[in-house]
Amino acid sequence: MKKLEILEFGRGFAAFYVLMHHLRPLRDTPFDILFRFGQEAVILFFLVSGFVIYLSCHASKPSLSKYLAARAMRIYPVFLLSILLSYVVNLIVGDERCATLKELAGNLLMLQDRVGLQPGAFVSPFCENTPLWSLSYEWWFYCAFAAIAFTRPACSWDVKRAVVATISLGGLLSYVFHPSQPAIFAAYFGLWWAGAELAREYILKGRTSMRGQLFSLIILSLGTAIYLVVAAKFFLEGQPIRFGYPMLQVRHFASGIVLLLVAIFALRRERIIPRFANPFLMIAPISYGLYVSHLPILLLLQESGLPRIVAVVIAVPCCLVVAYILELKAHPWIISKIRGKQYKRVAVDVPDS
Repeated sequence: MKKLEILEFGRGFAAFYVLMHHLRPLRDTPFDILFRFGQEAVILFFLVSGFVIYLSCHASKPSLSKYLAARAMRIYPVFLLSILLSYVVNLIVGDERCATLKELAGNLLMLQDRVGLQPGAFVSPFCENTPLWSLSYEWWFYCAFAAIAFTRPACSWDVKRAVVATISLGGLLSYVFHPSQPAIFAAYFGLWWAGAELAREYILKGRTSMRGQLFSLIILSLGTAIYLVVAAKFFLEGQPIRFGYPMLQVRHFASGIVLLLVAIFALRRERIIPRFANPFLMIAPISYGLYVSHLPILLLLQESGLPRIVAVVIAVPCCLVVAYILELKAHPWIISKIRGKQYKRVAVDVPDS
């Protein structure tokens, strides 16, 4: 089993877990807590994304224009289809108020976030398809990576790290004193970049180590510490500590540290994925489609009037089928029409260093 199957496992597991997080099949049982960590699954997506983007660019060495075009064609077609799906489902269930021009424009410009959970957010995900919040982060991470990785003349890695540290720490502090959407994008860039750091060390050394990931561990630890200080200030002032800011940010950065440590360990082993992980490897190719489309399907089933047990049983296959159609049928067809030739997915493997 190749080491990169760990990445495929991570993608498939994270997407399926977010589905379970929203489906809550064990609701009203003591085991419901097992699916309460959807936010942490999104942070896993960020780490995997940073790893894969660095790996892909190292292997193919695309130009800046080709890189940005490839990222746009990867993220936008399925994203737009998920927006259409969200709108149609909300029309079916009788909620025509979900769609506003401001919300649509904000989503198309990749500015959506969780309004109400943290200050400074511009617009909510379209038609309450809440998983779409992370796509705006992904898009601006892609752009920030391009600005750093495609710098000419090429800068040393230490200089690139200095830029990343400036962006991340500047965003962290700016968001504390003047919350805004650009600031929180910048603050979270260090989480995504941690995946790129993992990929770089893996390519250079064939393994990962605590020492090699010290930069990322410091950035994530500073993020955790800063938001813990804000939470302590809230507590001392008698303000309520809720799910949103700043505890949400504490969860994100603390889980980033845990997941990074797990990744360091996992990438040091040739074979650590047991056979029960095979279903997640199968889900990996449709993980993006599953992530952005499952919530409207669950809403439709919820409003169908079916008994809950029946809705829970059929939810998973329904969501998988829709994700399959979006990712492996609709997306290649759209790209083929844009490019004027047949589109084929190419698996990313470990390139020669």
